[in-house]
Amino acid sequence: MPDVNLIPPARIARKRRNSKIRLWTVICGTYLILLGALALSAQAFWRDTDDSVINELAFTNERIEGYNISISELQKKLASIKSEVEAARVISCQPDWMKLFVLIGDELKEDVVLKNCQLIATSTKNENSSSPSAFLADRQFRLELSGFGRTQMSVSQFVLRLEQMAVFDSVELVNSRRQSFLNNEAVTFNIECRI
Repeated sequence: MPDVNLIPPARIARKRRNSKIRLWTVICGTYLILLGALALSAQAFWRDTDDSVINELAFTNERIEGYNISISELQKKLASIKSEVEAARVISCQPDWMKLFVLIGDELKEDVVLKNCQLIATSTKNENSSSPSAFLADRQFRLELSGFGRTQMSVSQFVLRLEQMAVFDSVELVNSRRQSFLNNEAVTFNIECRI
């Protein structure tokens, strides 16, 4: 016996259509749920990435500030060291005056005593030089000696010994006079030596 379908064809078509709609609703719903889950996980991932980038940026900024502070401190130390080096260079170019005073002391005999020894710098050029080495290079020096001698002859011989040292450009006896010294007579003198 042949299959006889007693359900009207319109109802069957509607049933098929409804089952297809349900199937597509489930498929679309599942797709939307998966898409939403994917979007939420992407947002969470990117937010975590943004947070890590922000944290990394903050850490990098802190390191940069630390380096800037270190650079600032090192620049201050460098400036201090530069000034010390410049001062050492300027001083190293200058004569050792102690050696001159030792030479003068060697020329003193028992008949001459110094009471004052003064080294005076005089400028030959511009007083307003900005460089310390240029300022000192433009200097001439004058050594002023004063003291006592037993006799005028001992003072004159001391002046001659200073001239014979060949250290000074000129040695000049500025003045000498008799004066009492330790219950005796002595000759007081002032000598000017130009260097």
